Formats: sequence, structure tokens, C-alpha cells
Amino acid sequence: CTNLVSVTLPQGLISIGESAFKNCRNLKDITLPEGLTFIGAQAFRNCSSLLFMNLPDGLTTIRRYAFSDCANLLEITLPQKLTSIEYSAFFRCSRLARITLPEGLTSIGEFAFHSCTNFTDVILPTTVETIGKFAFYSCSLTSITLPATMTTIGRAVFENCTGLTDITLPEGLT
Repeated sequence: CTNLVSVTLPQGLISIGESAFKNCRNLKDITLPEGLTFIGAQAFRNCSSLLFMNLPDGLTTIRRYAFSDCANLLEITLPQKLTSIEYSAFFRCSRLARITLPEGLTSIGEFAFHSCTNFTDVILPTTVETIGKFAFYSCSLTSITLPATMTTIGRAVFENCTGLTDITLPEGLT
């Protein structure tokens, strides 16, 4: 799909399959229907021209590698019903600087934001319970507060975050 630049998906579509738009490097604009409830793994992987994405409210999980290697992705709007961000979902989205994680999110998977080198600011919702290993590896975070609901944090979550000067940890963290 090297010549694909813009896509408008029809209302009534509820699912996008695994790797559906993978490697569509010239895709700049995609409009997702409101009723969409599922985006498969790697669906938008390596869509390096994609700048913005607005995910519909019915989506509860961002699957593994869904947006990895979208190197020019600047902004993504996450749905309010989102509960899980899976393994490497935003891996190497190097221009992504900020993302608003919605209340209700409970799990941030391994490598989720790994090598998002412009990622400077994250506010974790009070509902987050687990963060997988290497989730924020090589991000440009300067500070972060982990919520009281946090029970598990994986190894090397903040490794190579050279600007990180302040972490607030909750009691009961394992």
C-alpha cells in the first residue's frame, strides 16, 4: 500500500484486522468510525507518515505493536473506555511527546512506549495497577508519580530515561 495517503473507513465497521495497514508508509490521514471496537495487532505498524490519530470510544485495548514505528506520530487521542495498552503498542514513536492516559486504564504493557524519545510528559491515571518491563525505556520523562493503585512495576521501566529526576512511588508496590 505504498501509494495510500488517506483512508475513510465506513460507519458500521467494528474491526480492523491484524497488520491491515502495516507498512503503509505514506498514509497521512485515516478516519475511524465511531462504532469501531477492535484494532488488530500491528494494524498501523510503520505508518511513518501518520501524524495524528483519534481512536473511537468503543475501543478498550490497544493491541501489541498497533502503532509501533509510527515515527512521525505527534498526537493520539485515546478512548475513555481504554483499559489496556499491550506490548510495544507505541514502540519507537519517536516524535510522540505527550499522551493523555484515560481514567480506567489498568495496564501498560511491556515496551509500550519504549524509545519514544520525545515523550516528556505522562500523567498516569489513578486506576493503573501494572506497568510492564521497559515500558518507558529511553523516554525523555523528567518526573512521574505512580498512583496508589499501582501494585506491580516491571524491571527497567525507566531505564535510560536520562532526564528523569523525580519518581514518586506508592506504598505496597512489588
